[in-house]
Amino acid sequence: MIPQVVDILTQLENEDLKRRLFTSLMALVENEEIATMLEKLIEREELLMDTPFLRRLRKEAHEEGRTQGALLMRRQDILDALILRFDPAASIYRELEKMLAAIESETELERLFAAAIRAANLADFQTALQPAAPPK
Repeated sequence: MIPQVVDILTQLENEDLKRRLFTSLMALVENEEIATMLEKLIEREELLMDTPFLRRLRKEAHEEGRTQGALLMRRQDILDALILRFDPAASIYRELEKMLAAIESETELERLFAAAIRAANLADFQTALQPAAPPK
């Protein structure tokens, strides 16, 4: 059905209406493959409108990206500190990596980074990690 809608929309002569309809269609599509196809078409046809709604979506996406990037960096900092201090076996490293990946709190990751620096040994860090790790 989406291809038929796209065909109809591309045939519209009113460019403003065409832009508005493509923008609305993008907001409704949840399937990633179809959304990617529509994005390419919109980009190629220069149909994207700069509406307040789209500006807000871009801002939210940018903020979410920054937050996720900061969490990813903090997790990597913790793992780097553990490697430098304790040189864990690969299997232990992967388990720690998996446990840290499940933590979404920046505050908790900051606490764990400090624990990675202060821990007398890897077991001490693992003990500090247990309250933060979600149940399996």
